[in-house]
Amino acid sequence: MNEIARPRPLVLAALCALVLVGFALRWVGVGWGLPHQTYRDGMVISTQVEYLRNMPEHPERDEFWGYYPHLMSRLIVMAPDDWVGEPREPLDLDGHLARASEPWLMARKLSVLLSLLAIPGAFYVARRFVSDGWALFAAALVTFSIFHLSFAQQEKPHGPVSGTVVVAVLAAMALARRPSAWTWLIATLAMALALATAVNGGFALFSAAGAVAAMFLARTERSRPWKLVAWGIVPTVLALAATTRFFYPFLFGPEEKEKLGDHALNVGNHPLMLDKLNFAGSKNMFLTLYLYEPVVLVLGIVGVAVFFLRRRA
Repeated sequence: MNEIARPRPLVLAALCALVLVGFALRWVGVGWGLPHQTYRDGMVISTQVEYLRNMPEHPERDEFWGYYPHLMSRLIVMAPDDWVGEPREPLDLDGHLARASEPWLMARKLSVLLSLLAIPGAFYVARRFVSDGWALFAAALVTFSIFHLSFAQQEKPHGPVSGTVVVAVLAAMALARRPSAWTWLIATLAMALALATAVNGGFALFSAAGAVAAMFLARTERSRPWKLVAWGIVPTVLALAATTRFFYPFLFGPEEKEKLGDHALNVGNHPLMLDKLNFAGSKNMFLTLYLYEPVVLVLGIVGVAVFFLRRRA
């Protein structure tokens, strides 16, 4: 692939401004409603944090132990916190409310930080195909996305996976463009991070497969790409397997997996109802775009129209 010049300082300054604006929009009010107003999905993270701090004998018997991978909960456990353990002194009302808000607030803050990766990620992915100005526009769409902002402030991995997946795609693009031991290592770590964030983060593995395929198709007389593939695939597979084993321990527990029926698959403890794969969800997708992202919806319709008009011409 052809090498792309680095962004101009003014463009980088504009991108940094978008990231700062995105951070401000998501950070303000991140603790809204706590500890009274929470999401049911957030109970998954708080339950996992509680179990990791005080490991019971059979945590796998609780459905929340295995509803999401354990990346966010383990990061929260690692973070220093004044509310862990017994209180050092009697607490007033504000102290009790703050104690009850943890780890919900920690999960929300972590979600905001990981979700921000989607803004520069959108810029650098778009920059492979369009000019700097349009790449900044793509990053701005993420910055001011109401849908992205909403999920970034919630105590679950839906927002973070938008950031870790785009980083994995960027790493795969770098691997395809410039194969080396370093780009392979970075791509492996990025894929593992996306996989550990959420179940659907595993779709980023397709970009890694595409990068490897591109290396095969673009091979030269030199044997280096072949050697890199031969020496790199096995460690990558082992790293992803270790990631799955560590962050998805509930998939390897002694308990019998839940029977979901003949028309359902258990995908990381998430039921995939095969009889509902009939495109009925298209209406919900359209309504979500209409309610949350009307600008993106209009631009998408215009883009499709322009595409077909150009095809006819």
